[in-house]
Amino acid sequence: MTAKRARQIANGDPVRVKAKDRSVVTLAAKEIAEGKVTKKEV
Repeated sequence: MTAKRARQIANGDPVRVKAKDRSVVTLAAKEIAEGKVTKKEV
């Protein structure tokens, strides 16, 4: 799920969390951990 969300972010999907690190994988993992993204949305 993280990899798929990371690809979505890399392709221009808006990021739903604020983070210093701009790595798409880190952003995707943080979104999932905070419950900002569900399995259905990915």
